Amino acid sequence: MQKSNLPAARGNQEGALGLGLGAVLAAIGLVIFYVMLTYNQAARFENELDTAYKNNQNVLSNAFYGPMDVAKLGEEKYRTMMKEMVEATAKGYQGATGGKAMMLWLGQTYPQITADLQMKLVSIGEAGLAKFQSSQTNLLDRGREYQNFLDTFPSGVIAGVLGFPKKVNLKEILTPVTDDQTEQSFKNKKRAPIQ
Repeated sequence: MQKSNLPAARGNQEGALGLGLGAVLAAIGLVIFYVMLTYNQAARFENELDTAYKNNQNVLSNAFYGPMDVAKLGEEKYRTMMKEMVEATAKGYQGATGGKAMMLWLGQTYPQITADLQMKLVSIGEAGLAKFQSSQTNLLDRGREYQNFLDTFPSGVIAGVLGFPKKVNLKEILTPVTDDQTEQSFKNKKRAPIQ
């Protein structure tokens, strides 16, 4: 008399089905987990970029207003002084001794700004610009990291499906604050000579 293997075969089929279903559920769980990680990373990038961008504005503002506060001039008078300094530079307070000539002009035009105060203003201005340069470089680096994240597969595709970028304008963030002369130099591929 032979024994029937029917219950054993049936048990093997159910076990295989359960194992297959478990593998499918595990795969779905991993995909959902990866999507959540991608969302969280994209959100973190955006929050950091938004904060860095605002900090960059703050640093530039302080680089401008710091010397104004030290000079104890009102905002309008300080703006006028800065405009006049630029115009005076363009009209001849330049050359090999341009810095000394500029200080002479500043002292003659604004006698309340002593030589010591002038040096302090120059130091504050240089420090503010150095801090701004560092802040802007940091912002550009973070923007580049986020752009790389968005441009890679599969995280960029998933982030795009989830609607990223949401809060930040990467084109704006990845465009440095510069001046017309620098823009012209990059356009022409030549730097203007120092006069």
